[in-house]
Amino acid sequence: MDIETKISGISICETALGCGSEVLAETDVILSEEYPDILRVLQVDAMPVIKDREVSNDRVILKGDIAIRIIYVPDPKISDMPAKSVTSSVSFTDVCEAAGVTGDMKIKSFAEVSNIDYSLINSRKINIKAAVSTEIKAVRHKTREFVADAKCEEGEIETLKSEVSALMSVADEEFVISVSDKLEFPSGSPAAAEMLKVSADVTDYDVRLLAGKAIVKGIIKVGTLYVAKKNLKLEYMEHEIPFTEILELPGVAEDMDADIDFSVLNVYFETDNEEDIREMGVEVTLSVSAAVTSAENALVLTDCFSPDFEISFTKNYCDFDFAEAKLNPQISVKGDIAFGEENPAAERILSVSAKPVLDSVSVNNENITLRGRLKADILYLTAEEEMPLSGMRGEIPFVYTADADGEGKAADCGVTLSNLSYTMGERTVNIRASVSASIKVIGTERVSVIGDIKASEAEKNERAPIVIYFVQSGDTLWNIAKKYKTTMGKIAAANGIDTEKTLTGGEKLLIP
Repeated sequence: MDIETKISGISICETALGCGSEVLAETDVILSEEYPDILRVLQVDAMPVIKDREVSNDRVILKGDIAIRIIYVPDPKISDMPAKSVTSSVSFTDVCEAAGVTGDMKIKSFAEVSNIDYSLINSRKINIKAAVSTEIKAVRHKTREFVADAKCEEGEIETLKSEVSALMSVADEEFVISVSDKLEFPSGSPAAAEMLKVSADVTDYDVRLLAGKAIVKGIIKVGTLYVAKKNLKLEYMEHEIPFTEILELPGVAEDMDADIDFSVLNVYFETDNEEDIREMGVEVTLSVSAAVTSAENALVLTDCFSPDFEISFTKNYCDFDFAEAKLNPQISVKGDIAFGEENPAAERILSVSAKPVLDSVSVNNENITLRGRLKADILYLTAEEEMPLSGMRGEIPFVYTADADGEGKAADCGVTLSNLSYTMGERTVNIRASVSASIKVIGTERVSVIGDIKASEAEKNERAPIVIYFVQSGDTLWNIAKKYKTTMGKIAAANGIDTEKTLTGGEKLLIP
């Protein structure tokens, strides 16, 4: 006889591995004819962008470009400008040995410049060396299948099912969007003779899920360094560009949970009036990563028998991840960044930008602890004519402990900057920041589930038509019914009890 089984499945996203690497990129930047000679280099910025990923067994190859911007003091014999800027780029390739990676996995990759060195070869040539730190996370999307039910047309089958709550991956997509705007100079800011640098970052955002889509609203903070036309002094201004983007995510519903990450791919700007610049057009290209999960309840077949014939089956263990808790605390970070001996004194702070970095997450049965750093970049004006612009970098450590039972569980955490302020001291910059943390406590339930089921050829054991049974400690109505090849409903009816009744030791039952 044939037993028909119903197979169900839950789409899951498993993190197969995560690893990091570092690669060195080097190039010589040679000035073209329209640029004046270099007297002194003031600042070198570098922004890496991963353009391509090649995945094979146990190996991931990342290819990308590093956008370089050099701000320098020109030779006063050639130019009366206090500073000039020139851009260049250099490609990099990082071969990451990642044991366990296969070609069917989805790779998420990240890159940042961990260190940059430069040397002035001559007045028209600069050597740039950039260390790029890369990180990859390999994820596997698959369907976890299990037997949900069993039935047979030739006899009755009793089934025992357990309800499990599982974290299901609904969407995991990457998008490239562009946000553009016309920006006017703020009142009181002088017109520009020349633009030196325009940077951008997403400082605040909110996401709302609807049927099949995500509506993302955010703010892009744009910082601009330029030379004022009136007195040829360095000036700095900031703008905010609000944006709204609709991301198409089939299968997504309003009650699901979304994680959104942004990274800046490119910042393009142009001015209409080269003589008296008071307006500029800016286009910011962003990479948006959207991962949506949903808590789904499913019934899993864990045991079965037939009162009419013998059944044999195999049993397997199946792990189901579930979201036990989600926390969104605000972490206060305070500290001083001190000027080094090599840094000239600051006359005025132009800008302070910061990025929180999560270094480690530890869990125990009482709490979850996050440890990280706030990496700060400070750009300031000096009183020195030969070096009017300078910058420095520093880090402020932070620790946050959340009350949560993390014993035997995993914590999926992320941090973003939500607010930043600063004050300048004599030889320090005091920074106060608010860091938004996202903490998901992920538990795992291991369930013994039924695999293959078939009718056994063994003969059914005969028993007395009526049995008096005395309940033992730990007995359940299901176990007793299975032992005597009857049904819970028949036992309950014969004894005037409910099938959900909790049995107590010594209780007498009539087994029909």
